[in-house]
Amino acid sequence: MAGLLSTGFVPRRLEDIQESIFEQWRQSFGPISTGPDSVFAQIAGPLAERIADLWEAQEQIYQALTPDTAEGVQLDNAASLVGITRLAATKTRGEIALQGTEGTEVLEGSRFSDPSTGSVYIQTENVVISKTKTILMDLAPTVDNSTIYTVALDGFTRSYSSPGFGTTAQMIVEALALQVNALGLDIVATVTAGVLRLQSSDLSDPFELVNSPNFTLSAPWTIARYEAQNTGPIDASIGTITTITTKVMGVGSPSVNFTSVNNFTPGTTGRTTEVDTELRLRRAASVRIIGAATVAAIKARILQEVPGVTLCRVFENRTNGNDSAGRPPHSIEVVAIGGIDLVLAQKIWSVKPAGIAMFGNSSELITDETGISQMIFFSRPATVYIWVKIGLSLYNEEEFPADGVPLVAEAVGDYIAALDVGVDVLPQRLYGSLFRSVNGVASATITMARTDSPFPVPDNSQFFAAPIPIADNERAFSDTSFVAVVVT
Repeated sequence: MAGLLSTGFVPRRLEDIQESIFEQWRQSFGPISTGPDSVFAQIAGPLAERIADLWEAQEQIYQALTPDTAEGVQLDNAASLVGITRLAATKTRGEIALQGTEGTEVLEGSRFSDPSTGSVYIQTENVVISKTKTILMDLAPTVDNSTIYTVALDGFTRSYSSPGFGTTAQMIVEALALQVNALGLDIVATVTAGVLRLQSSDLSDPFELVNSPNFTLSAPWTIARYEAQNTGPIDASIGTITTITTKVMGVGSPSVNFTSVNNFTPGTTGRTTEVDTELRLRRAASVRIIGAATVAAIKARILQEVPGVTLCRVFENRTNGNDSAGRPPHSIEVVAIGGIDLVLAQKIWSVKPAGIAMFGNSSELITDETGISQMIFFSRPATVYIWVKIGLSLYNEEEFPADGVPLVAEAVGDYIAALDVGVDVLPQRLYGSLFRSVNGVASATITMARTDSPFPVPDNSQFFAAPIPIADNERAFSDTSFVAVVVT
């Protein structure tokens, strides 16, 4: 049987259609010749094909009504019935650090590139390079005896008086570095060869350097936002955007004053347009979006309804006391990557259970439906930088590839970078990525270190073969620049 049955739609086959035409003609004309070369067959063939096309069209209409079988625009229409729309292609976005002479203006539209891949990135805001909003600067003291050296940072002033004799640059900068680090600011002071380096702890939030007499200052690094020229999953790992392609400068700011560019933090990777398979899976999960208040529903609605959110996890504390993460009793913590803070906060307020407290390392003030201000707490995951040292012993019965070392570094770095929020880094699992990436390895040793900033590089005493725990509001990151591979 063919047609719309209780089991679904069953189209008629071309052979059955042609045979039914022959049968009708036999009833009208009596016995007829239906051989391939007969007149009846020559007429019935094209006619049956047109009828089969109609059956196929009917089947397509039927399939278009079901999300599991609909395609393209029909799938878009089916998904829209539950409020789901296909995710559009997005561009990789992030923050770029610009170095240049104090006061240099770098305008929106400046272009940078990754020299290894050729990917082009475009600055999306106007920025003035300045020590009053820098993330990294070096200070070299003018060495003299009986002299006061002062550093003023974010409203705090710290000074050092050099002795009457025997003053050295190292003596000056070490004393000031101790004082700066003791302030507890999000500024890290380090010392190298008599130079004091001041940097934002996350190399993202700027600080203000106001007064620094008796120091020679390097050109400041200032943050600007950028986006990739093209949409899609274009990787912008740390330290890959280093070439100034074109410079669009402000009036009176010669281009020679803009000297260097670097991305000290990874970008948020873009995506291609969502394909049918992805849309079907997301639509299937969206049945939870109808509800609210549950962990699954809160997560689903934030992912679907807050533009730009690429990852979300929701944690709850149902006990009568603080849990191990510090969440208060009967509270939730939403950890999300991407999206605008205010939009995210408004969505959390609309879907969270009534009377349940919120917890997190970020907050946003919103106005509820009654006009009352509400402080909404949520978390933005902090980036934890994972450094890996790998020692390889080769297996002489297999060939280790010429590019084996970078392949191993890339495989291990990619595995860590793909871990979800709150997922610990286990060295045993790195071995799997390592051995899958190349042939010719007999054995390997792996040690790891963790830092909260990509600089400075940890020393040997910080590397261990033990797992690295990652908190619920943290996310591990690594790439080839964080992985050292040695063949023994």
